[in-house]
Amino acid sequence: MISELKKIFFIIGHNKNRLYFIVSCFLVLAAVDLIGIGLVIPYINLLLQEQEFYALINKYSLNFIKDYQYFDLILLFSFLIILIFFIKTLILFYINYSLVKFDQNISLTIKKKLINSYLNIDYEKYINFESEKAVSTITNVSNYVSKAVVIPGLRILSDIILIIFISIFLSFVDFNIFFIILVFLTSCIIFYNFFFKNILFKASEKMNQGMKIYLKGLSESSSGYKEFTVLNTMDYFKKKIDKGLFQIYNYGIIARILQLIPSLVSEFIIISFFVIIILFKIFILDTVLISEIAKFGVFALAGLKLFPKFTQLASNLALINSGKFSVPIIYKDLKDIQKNQPSNISNIVLKDNKNSKLDFKSIEFIGVNFAYNNSENKILKDLNLTIKSQNIYGLFGSSGSGKTTFVDILLKFLKPDSGKIIFNKDFDFINDLDTKNWHSLISYIPQKITLLNGSILENITMEANFKKVDYDRLNEALRISRSDEFIKKISEGINYQIGESGIKLSGGQLQRIALARSIYFNRRIIILDEATNALDLKIEEEILKDLSELKENFTIILITHREKVLNYCTNVLYLNNGKMTIKKNEKK
Repeated sequence: MISELKKIFFIIGHNKNRLYFIVSCFLVLAAVDLIGIGLVIPYINLLLQEQEFYALINKYSLNFIKDYQYFDLILLFSFLIILIFFIKTLILFYINYSLVKFDQNISLTIKKKLINSYLNIDYEKYINFESEKAVSTITNVSNYVSKAVVIPGLRILSDIILIIFISIFLSFVDFNIFFIILVFLTSCIIFYNFFFKNILFKASEKMNQGMKIYLKGLSESSSGYKEFTVLNTMDYFKKKIDKGLFQIYNYGIIARILQLIPSLVSEFIIISFFVIIILFKIFILDTVLISEIAKFGVFALAGLKLFPKFTQLASNLALINSGKFSVPIIYKDLKDIQKNQPSNISNIVLKDNKNSKLDFKSIEFIGVNFAYNNSENKILKDLNLTIKSQNIYGLFGSSGSGKTTFVDILLKFLKPDSGKIIFNKDFDFINDLDTKNWHSLISYIPQKITLLNGSILENITMEANFKKVDYDRLNEALRISRSDEFIKKISEGINYQIGESGIKLSGGQLQRIALARSIYFNRRIIILDEATNALDLKIEEEILKDLSELKENFTIILITHREKVLNYCTNVLYLNNGKMTIKKNEKK
């Protein structure tokens, strides 16, 4: 229990400071509620049994009340009761407003932290990353923490405070009735929690699993629409999506019905209980009911308070049992964020590349070795290489030769197991150069470019607020990449909507937009990873010619398994079974 509370406090972060104020409001509300109930006995006695009323006045030595006329006292007590319950209503409204705001703050904080974590995930974790799980955690699981654990927990605390206050009061009014009520209601909650807690927990876990299956099927079917439609295999994804949806549906019904049970049976319990108490008073204790009317009024009003609270208590316990599976999931992800926070310390402070040219001269690999998970099977073996500015390098090799691994090390996504990498002849690339600073120098264009479902302008500048766009730099990027040639032929120009994944443009046009994006962000090193392989030969040749003209301002690395591409390179890097040989292209 304490361990779970520590996890919850960690998850809600700075929002926990708000808890103390909310709990203080609960105490004030309980006190006001108690004053309202406490006024019922003298008020009923005043209206129906004047002698009993004055007996209470004498008992508690409230002699100043005797100075008031009878009808004045009725007006005074009537006003006090209305005032107390009006104040209570205002406090109740404010508490619920605070809880809703608190709930939204927690949900927002968790989502922002998770999104930031997933967007900045370490590359070695990204390789095994499940995007469907991340989407499910952000959109679904994170809501459970606030809406099905924290807020129900606070409501339980509020209910317990009120129950304790009223219980102490009722024990002084009639201890026997109070004790019977306490035992009966406590037994009901224990019975409900004992039988349904595990069922609710399992139902919620199954719903979460169903959500993952549903999102995975949806993502896979939409990303492979063409291939799977042609193969006529969309039924496979429909079945997967249906399986997830039905799992959410079926277990959702179970969870919701079990959560509703307390409120559904509460009326029956209240009526039955009061009938039993009256029969007990008449036949067992031989009590004259007229003399107990004020006491019954108090218990009736307290019952109106307590029974719904006990019902809410059971419902909120059910809600927590259905949502507590989310706590360890979110706690683990947020702890991972804390462990993997990148250091803000950088030994090399590079200038902002948007405002000035960055100083890249060379990067040298000396005896670099790499194997995944410290395996004996080395992907790169004793790699020695110098990449200099204002050159075009062709990285050639068959599938599995180590091209991707080499690029991942160059992008600082992976660290070599041994060897050195020297930046600009003076700095340790691995330890001295901050990753973000290095990324401000470099651009990576894959074969399948990631594009936004937006305009050409947005896809190049990655800016939603077009007032912030540097149009001089944009026009320069369009000119150098020769994107301006096809954009001029479109009536909407740079505001043309390219569709999802750029479906409205050709492959060559998409590659030019990717190149324009790199130039717009003033990247001095451009890596094209099989980026022209999917294009027809004529378009590929046009782009390669354009790239060869850019070497005076950029350093370009072309990764390919097509030898013809190498003709446009100044240096060719051959990778075979982890070993690299370097050849200078004399023609260039």
